Amino acid sequence: MKRLATALTTAAALGLTMNTAHADGYSPDYSHAGVNWVEFDLDGPQGTAIELVGSLGLGDYVYLQGKYQYGETDDKFTDGFTIDNVELTQYEISLGVHAPISAEGDVFLDVGLIEGEAKLGSTSTKEDGEVIRFGLRGMISSHVEVSANILRQQVGNSNENGVELGLVGHVNNNLALAFSFQGIDDSEFIKLGLRLNID
Repeated sequence: MKRLATALTTAAALGLTMNTAHADGYSPDYSHAGVNWVEFDLDGPQGTAIELVGSLGLGDYVYLQGKYQYGETDDKFTDGFTIDNVELTQYEISLGVHAPISAEGDVFLDVGLIEGEAKLGSTSTKEDGEVIRFGLRGMISSHVEVSANILRQQVGNSNENGVELGLVGHVNNNLALAFSFQGIDDSEFIKLGLRLNID
């Protein structure tokens, strides 16, 4: 809850720094690339990560999205004679569709594949699975985009439900500041980064 409060406070502060005039027909962009700094809490173990993200619009209603994330836990763990931070790596690729519900907003659905690895010393554990998202994206002004979606993912033998909230502040036509909060069961992720539009 503390991280969620921090997320909402940061989102509000970022929103206030941007022009909040009416969106006037501006619509979300589905072709962009970016990099995020991530702080995570895996229901106990905490750490930081770097995330590379990209999205490519394929026509008017379809998009392809990919993510790569690499990070480490703050605390060290023991495995036999090894005492070290746990390295965490995750890949995701998804295909999505979106449709307008107004001049400034879309409803979207995407389905993807996930592969993750946790490594401690010479020991590693890999798991893969699927994720599905359903939500809304829209422009609340010519400079500010918001999004909210629910998700369900199955990784290994676990089924998890979550929510994602996003805020993008467009500095100009090419560059934007991106902020998001992701909560999946008891795990939380806060992301802050830069996004480059590639239309």
